Amino acid sequence: MEQLLQTERNTRNTIRKHEEQIKELEDEVASLKQEKESILVFHETFTHLENILKNDCHIDLRKDLEPFTKVFYDFKEKEYNVTSIVHLYEKASKIRMGYQD
Repeated sequence: MEQLLQTERNTRNTIRKHEEQIKELEDEVASLKQEKESILVFHETFTHLENILKNDCHIDLRKDLEPFTKVFYDFKEKEYNVTSIVHLYEKASKIRMGYQD
């Protein structure tokens, strides 16, 4: 009987440990999904900015990436919101060209 109780305790402990592992894995998956979304947003912003700079300013980020990267690093260091800056620039460009959002 004692052996059966010990087996039950061991089984319950094993189940509890597995449930904790499942929770940790679920948290990690959620974190990875959030990271993926952030990367996608950054990629979309970069692509959009790349097109604006190439078409409007004749700046090719693929050739001049290092100096431009420094600009982004400086923005981040000063806690500027790059996405907001790009949207404001785009809105100003549309207004300047006579378009409305």
